[in-house]
Amino acid sequence: MIGSIVGWFTGGGLTTIWNNLKWVLLALIIIALPISGYEYRDMKAKKETAELQEKYYADIIQKDHEKDEIAQDFERLKQENQKLKLDQGKKIDNEIKASIYNECILPSSGVQLLNDYIRQVNKTN
Repeated sequence: MIGSIVGWFTGGGLTTIWNNLKWVLLALIIIALPISGYEYRDMKAKKETAELQEKYYADIIQKDHEKDEIAQDFERLKQENQKLKLDQGKKIDNEIKASIYNECILPSSGVQLLNDYIRQVNKTN
């Protein structure tokens, strides 16, 4: 009986099982490698897509901030322009209401102020 057990380990059954097991393992490896390659490529593609989406959304947010800054600058310049027009209009009203105009004499500073205002209005329109 011991001889049959030793024979099984040395040249019989265990070697045959090991040889068969090697072929089964080789077949599993051959099947598993392409599948793992596809999964790796899929993971890599998903990662690249996610990175591109993050960059795209970051660009959109940055462009929105830039647009907001431009709009704020526009509103500030618009208010400054309106204030300038209002100040010039007040200066003209003050010149017209001045006592010197009661005699219908327009000093050269008044003429210059009117001409400056007319030029400014024509430029903005």
